[in-house]
Amino acid sequence: MEIDIDTLEQACQAIFVYLKEAKIDSIQVEQDFYWHISQEDRYNPYQEPKNLTLGQLSSDWEEIKKIAVGESEPLGYSFVLLSSLLKYLGENQPS
Repeated sequence: MEIDIDTLEQACQAIFVYLKEAKIDSIQVEQDFYWHISQEDRYNPYQEPKNLTLGQLSSDWEEIKKIAVGESEPLGYSFVLLSSLLKYLGENQPS
């Protein structure tokens, strides 16, 4: 499988348009901490994860806001921070 960046960007834009049309401007975060599974465990379906750590949505959000206003440089790892926020949004946005 290969992920085309342009297609990914178009899909993200379509999802954000959906949220805006639904008048969803923000999501209240009720749980701040989440389980983070290490990369080597996450992509090994043949073994139960052993390397669990805690992530924090508020910390991820602070870093993403810094990128948004130019205080921090976007890096590939920024997708990891963004993905935790998007997962929470997808699981908790009002339908």
